[in-house]
Amino acid sequence: MSAASAAARSPAPAEGAPARGANLPHLDGLRGLAILLVVAHNFGGVEDESRDLALRLFNPVHHLGWVGVQLFFALSGFLITGILLDTKRRDHYLRAFYARRALRIFPLYYAVLIAWLALAPLVFDLPADVRGEIARNQAYYYTYLSNWVMPFGGEITGLPHLWSLAVEEQFYAVWPLVVLWLGPRSLARLCLGLAVGPLIFRIAIRRAGLPEGICYSWTIARVDALALGSLAAIVARDAAVARAIRPWIRPATVASLIGALGVAVVTKSFPRAHPLVQTAGYSLLAVLFAVLVLVAATEPARLGTFGRALTARPLLAFGKYSYAMYVFHVPIHVLASRRLGHLLNEGSGIGRVVSLSVYILAGTAASFAAGALSWQVLEKRVLAFKRHFEVGPPRA
Repeated sequence: MSAASAAARSPAPAEGAPARGANLPHLDGLRGLAILLVVAHNFGGVEDESRDLALRLFNPVHHLGWVGVQLFFALSGFLITGILLDTKRRDHYLRAFYARRALRIFPLYYAVLIAWLALAPLVFDLPADVRGEIARNQAYYYTYLSNWVMPFGGEITGLPHLWSLAVEEQFYAVWPLVVLWLGPRSLARLCLGLAVGPLIFRIAIRRAGLPEGICYSWTIARVDALALGSLAAIVARDAAVARAIRPWIRPATVASLIGALGVAVVTKSFPRAHPLVQTAGYSLLAVLFAVLVLVAATEPARLGTFGRALTARPLLAFGKYSYAMYVFHVPIHVLASRRLGHLLNEGSGIGRVVSLSVYILAGTAASFAAGALSWQVLEKRVLAFKRHFEVGPPRA
């Protein structure tokens, strides 16, 4: 989410890649699509749809929206690896990357943590169970380790979604060194290995009967989308790697699309915790989204009407504020549902579907407003300091 909220720029010598320094609005549109999916997922859950046809038809919005996180991961892998490849032979490579990432990610993240974990208990009469969660688990959130403890009850009400930011931050901590050490071909082979390894790991976890949350939130289980997004960045920049990989892109895409549709039919809307989704499903989505990001960045005309829709102004606006929207939307949902939960859980049929739809739209609007305010008041001002951390000239 955080890297996916940075400006998308992608120089590339490979055929079909954008020119150096070109803006990539289609990736902004993909970010906007991803955040809309995630918000709908977290605002639109229905638990008791078993006897209600209207709710059974509505609930796929809830079940399917989580895939926005997988799209965010593919975007982050592509953008971050692209930045690293474009600057690895310049002075101050590591200093510039880590400082600029910190300016983009930390201010908003820690401002929300302090407000929710330190100030809220002083101002509001929080339930005892929430105070206990904060006391036990806040250290994991401050250190970006919440994704490792979440499967074992280590989450905090209002903040469980921050697990994905922890995954990305752990990736950011290690990946610049990997890119610095490896050439394009070795890096591409590593990305392929990191795409296969998590699938094997997730299969082992489910066969062993361990908590399904391990497959959902542990970095080792979800790095495949980041790795394939990174591979897409290499393909967009290195002609030799592109020649080796491109013949496999179309058959891999077709096979993944057919497989994903099959999983959706079998699992009835791709719920994130289903064993088939957590094994094959995550991998299929990682391939599809990595290819989508690559095409959107290098050959957007091939996306046709969908590609043109990605550059619509509303979607670009959602993409611009996607990081803050992601951070704020679950706390907004928690606060709103405490007051409106009884209304959302009443009734049935079309009436309740309408109520839930209005709630999703209102939650999306509130999250967008919070994101826009955060951008104007905090993020934009902090990002101005990036000018002090530019990379130097190319090294000899």
